[in-house]
Amino acid sequence: MEKDLKDQDDFKETLSKVLSKEARVLIVEDDTTTEAIWSRIFLRLNKRVRVKWVTSEVAASNAIKEMAKQGLKYDLIISDIFLNSSKTGVDLWREYGKSMENNFILTSVISPVKFSRMIGGSTVGPLFLTKPIKVRETKEILEEKLCG
Repeated sequence: MEKDLKDQDDFKETLSKVLSKEARVLIVEDDTTTEAIWSRIFLRLNKRVRVKWVTSEVAASNAIKEMAKQGLKYDLIISDIFLNSSKTGVDLWREYGKSMENNFILTSVISPVKFSRMIGGSTVGPLFLTKPIKVRETKEILEEKLCG
């Protein structure tokens, strides 16, 4: 019986460590007015979150590579599709979302049908959220992605 209690304590300690681990999130969005919405969503999560905000595909690529040099990765990458650069959030997903095990969420005002065409009608693709971002729905999705 003592062993069972010890195993339970070990499990609780491991679970506590996992739940308290800070999640690393990269947001790629050139519209900084959405920062307040994202902040509100992250504050409502039952998880500590460290957010890095960049405004271009180039800056995102650099941030991902910098994390990789440290042997780390982002737990979640959220990117707008249309950025103020020559590449899009879809390009970013194609470069890092498939080869690395990054969780990706792409956002845009376009319809889900247009999004499907953009990624080539692939049945395997990143999660897509239509703007405007809905706080409750997005919080639930982020809890699933970041909190297990």
